Amino acid sequence: MINENEKEILIKKITGKFTKKYRSDLFNECYITLHQILPNYDPEKANLQTYTYKHLYFSCVKFINDTKLNHQSLDDFFVDDDGDGEQERLSESIDSGENLQSEIEGADVIENLLQGKTEVEKLIINLYYFEGLSVKEILNDYQSKHLIRSSQTIRKIINLK
Repeated sequence: MINENEKEILIKKITGKFTKKYRSDLFNECYITLHQILPNYDPEKANLQTYTYKHLYFSCVKFINDTKLNHQSLDDFFVDDDGDGEQERLSESIDSGENLQSEIEGADVIENLLQGKTEVEKLIINLYYFEGLSVKEILNDYQSKHLIRSSQTIRKIINLK
């Protein structure tokens, strides 16, 4: 069928289209892919290079994409999303286990707090505690929309006296 020398030439033509950094790994990847697809090759239907090109080429592309995604170092820098343009290490952006535990406990407390509340009460609690609006701002912005009549109603819902 196809000898080892022809396989090597075919694979090197394809891996040569990619950066040197990946070529030895790509050669191995193509070699494996070639052995997987050769049993389905019919010389009467297509030329070997035509049949194997897309299979091998896209296995190389997939390998490179997977490698780039899975081998990111925690020492790499990224630009923080807060808009100040400062670079931050990936390792610095990872929350500690304590922070995660606090968030989970906080989410449980919030879920228990909101249980049994009406939609308007949930809205008021969200606006006050999470959006940071004052009682006066909530009253001014939402009085007409949600039939909130007084600041006393809001204070009662958020347990302020």
